[in-house]
Formats: sequence, C-alpha cells, structure tokens
Amino acid sequence: MISLRRVLTYPVPGNHDYEANEISPYYYDYFPNTGPKGLGYYSYDRGSWHIVALNSELPEGLRPGQLAWLENDLRLHPSQCSMAYFHRPLFSSGHFAAQRMKRLWDVLYKHGVDVIANGHEHFFAAFPPLDPDGRRDEEFGIRQIIAGTGGARLFGTPPPQYGESIVGQTWGLLKLSLGSGAYQWDFITVEDTVVDHGEGQCHAVPK
Repeated sequence: MISLRRVLTYPVPGNHDYEANEISPYYYDYFPNTGPKGLGYYSYDRGSWHIVALNSELPEGLRPGQLAWLENDLRLHPSQCSMAYFHRPLFSSGHFAAQRMKRLWDVLYKHGVDVIANGHEHFFAAFPPLDPDGRRDEEFGIRQIIAGTGGARLFGTPPPQYGESIVGQTWGLLKLSLGSGAYQWDFITVEDTVVDHGEGQCHAVPK
C-alpha cells in the first residue's frame, strides 16, 4: 500500500524539530520525503515550476554545503518560474527575522526565484517583491510569504515595516496556486474564509 504522506508531503524542518533532539532529529525518521538524512534539503518540479525545499536549521558547519548545492541545483534547473520554502524568514516585522537567511536569499535572488514561503512567526504576512537587502524591487524581487498559523499559540499583529499585509491572531493556512508564468496566494482561516489574496507574475533572472 502506498502512503499518501509519501505522495503529498514535502516538508522542511523547523527549530522545534531540532530542539527536540539536536543530534538526531526525529523529523528525518517520521517524514519519508526530507532529502538526505541530517541535511534536509532537496528539490522537485511541479508543472512548469522548479521548487527547492531548504533547511534553515542546519548547524553552521553544514550551511556552506547547502549553499553550494542550491547554487548548483538552480543552475541545472533553469525555469520560467521557481520558488523556495524554509522555516525561518529573512524579513519580518515581528521578533524572529533570521539574518543568516540572507546567504540563501542572495543565491535565490541571483537565479531569479519568484516566491519564498516561510513559517516561524505565528502570524500571516505577504510581502511586496524585495531584494536581499529588503528594498522593494518590482522587476526582480522575491515575494516572501509567512504562514506560521498552523496550531501553535498565535502572535499579535505587528506594524508592517515592509509594506506587507499582516493577519494576526488567526489560525489558517496558505494556499499557493502555481500557474504558467504566474502565481496567486490565499490565506484561508479555519472557518474557510479567505482573508488575504494576491497574485504575481514570474520574472526574469537579474542581469
């Protein structure tokens, strides 16, 4: 019998997965699609999109290997549309932005990635296209979306610092629809109400 989890679940680890057992996170035994054990990064395609799943929780000594792998993966898989997802956001108007994610952003931006999805902050936030320094970039910027609203205690709604839309104190999920040359997102509450919606076009690789 084929497990539906094997077909449908393509996870990335968060800080709590590593805090439970830093030496041997149970995450790698529980989920069947996690990339190499102990590394947790991998890629796959969905339609015309190339998607990279990254590990924001790697110890310092393993981070250069992920960067080198990411550079090579994006070089070998040029695509009109691409996205990445990992736990910790580089930008946040809350308290848990992770500056070390900038090294990932530098590579993702260089290769023209369109969308980044994150968690970690316990609210929803959809950002305008940004460059790795947090400046608005309508031509080549990456759309970062945070959706840390899956069941843990919720955070309040901080004042937006980047022109993003924020929904706090609301459990829900992010629905990303990846089309040909375009994408759209919906934040859907547990009451099945769409409280944030947007769309964007895929862009070229920066020159």
